[in-house]
Amino acid sequence: MNRASATPVKHAVAVDARDRDRSAGSAENAMKRVLVFTALFPPLVAVLFIILVTPDVVSPRNVLEMALFFFWISGFAYLFAVVPSLLTAGVDWVLSEKPLYLRLVATMVVAGFMAVLMARQFGQRGDVLTFAAMGAIPAAVCSWLSEKIKYAVRSPAR
Repeated sequence: MNRASATPVKHAVAVDARDRDRSAGSAENAMKRVLVFTALFPPLVAVLFIILVTPDVVSPRNVLEMALFFFWISGFAYLFAVVPSLLTAGVDWVLSEKPLYLRLVATMVVAGFMAVLMARQFGQRGDVLTFAAMGAIPAAVCSWLSEKIKYAVRSPAR
């Protein structure tokens, strides 16, 4: 084995170690991103459903009834919105090295499109913008929060 062939191997090993360190941090950020999207996306969808689709339920007089309705709707939101939230978290993770505005726009488009497709699948034909907003707004909030958590984790604790 000559000296020329040994040098690239050492260099390749060093690059692999750096990539492994970078991917470990990326995997940690991905898990936090998945947690943020899974925990917050469905309740935000439920709140937007109550505000946009059923505004007659929103009343300051019946706080208990509103709270019970929110928990009832949240059950359905978790049932139907967990998979789109995970897919949106994947899009956000893939674009995690891009600027925040690009990630926000991409996650909003993907989540809005999935929300409209799901509404069409369940028989809702009208209010495309309402259903797109029910997917896009929670996606933007979760993407923004995952960015804030990423920077909070990276800051040194002294």
